[in-house]
Amino acid sequence: MNKINGFDFTPYVNAVIAKGMSRNDALVSLEDLKVILSGPTDRDVALTIGADEILHEILADEAGLRRLSAMIGGPSYIIGHDGGCFMSARFDAAWEETRALMSAHGVMLLADYRSDKTGGIRAAGVCVRASVSVAA
Repeated sequence: MNKINGFDFTPYVNAVIAKGMSRNDALVSLEDLKVILSGPTDRDVALTIGADEILHEILADEAGLRRLSAMIGGPSYIIGHDGGCFMSARFDAAWEETRALMSAHGVMLLADYRSDKTGGIRAAGVCVRASVSVAA
């Protein structure tokens, strides 16, 4: 997470709060997103529902997205986002990456995301953070 310590997530957290997420849930989701973004850039990492909501706000801000992406992977890296692989083998593998990352930070996620019907902020979102290289 050290790579992104200087990034200001405040506007994105405020945006999800303005859309109805509680402040506590937004702050927990932000910490989850930071863990997910710290994951390997060469593999997909699944997003939790709360982390995905914040990432959507970042994706809507091209300048912010480019700044954050460059902090993570350099000038030719952009945070990718794929919502088309939920409940697939690709998502299963990405969810295992997320579970390992979160476990290393003391957060235990359900192994079988398909059985989680809570819809809470730490349930599986439908999207994965994918890595994309672009021309600088």
